[in-house]
Amino acid sequence: METILAIDVGGTHQRFSPIDFKGNILEKMTYPSHRDISSSAFFQSLEDRISDHLKKNLCKGVALALPVVLEEQTGEVQDAPNLPFLVGQNLKESLSFLSVPWIVENDANSALLGEAWLGEGQKESSFCCLTLGTGIGSGLFLNGKLWKGVRGMASEMGHLKIDFSGKTPCSCGGHGCLEAFASASALHKKTGYSGEELYQKAGQGDSLALHAFEEMGAFLGRGIGSVANLLNIDLFILAGQLSQAFHFFYPSCHRGAQESAMKGPRQHLKIVQSKLGDDAGLLGAAYAWLQKHAR
Repeated sequence: METILAIDVGGTHQRFSPIDFKGNILEKMTYPSHRDISSSAFFQSLEDRISDHLKKNLCKGVALALPVVLEEQTGEVQDAPNLPFLVGQNLKESLSFLSVPWIVENDANSALLGEAWLGEGQKESSFCCLTLGTGIGSGLFLNGKLWKGVRGMASEMGHLKIDFSGKTPCSCGGHGCLEAFASASALHKKTGYSGEELYQKAGQGDSLALHAFEEMGAFLGRGIGSVANLLNIDLFILAGQLSQAFHFFYPSCHRGAQESAMKGPRQHLKIVQSKLGDDAGLLGAAYAWLQKHAR
């Protein structure tokens, strides 16, 4: 069976999965991801794990989803708020140890491609996918294609400015970004609990958790409404680990989007939970590899 080794690197975890050419995930392995290591240690660890998996699975290639803003022409990482040691690294050089065809894609773009391939976006020509996790990533599918912008850095919706008081710092170095209000990191700063812990507490009717998700949804809705006004996109898909709490934050998210969107866009605006969940990035990375190498 022909497979691709898909790797989704996040701010707290790395997930490795061999995936066949039809999009079946054959196995899942999870490892911790650390912010406080050197770039050399990161790539050495990555090389060791990939080598072990390739020996066992004989994959045709490697597809990586990374939480970075990448200059596609040069391969240089311009920004990586949740893995800052990657900034300035040239991935074409750092990943030269790979002996099989490989591809690197932004993690949010990967999630979007997963949704376009096997998820909620299969029948859509244009939509936006947001990944809710340690930070907030986003990808744009416009007129049947992934939109990357002039240099591959488009769709950083997590860094839309929604507050100008200067009181809420973001991991990107700025202030007032959507990510600083509606991500798992933002929830942790506000409550002291992880997104998973808050999800469990909300399920038990905990008022602190329910209020935190209500506030998160309101901020997220503002961002969605603004993008709907800008691009006239009807569908917004919410993926990533924090999307499991969808039913807790959806009501306030929907209200926030309706209040922020103009009359035209708001009439057709849909906000849905990803059916692929946390697997969207893995599947999208594999799909990106197939598009490039399996022709």
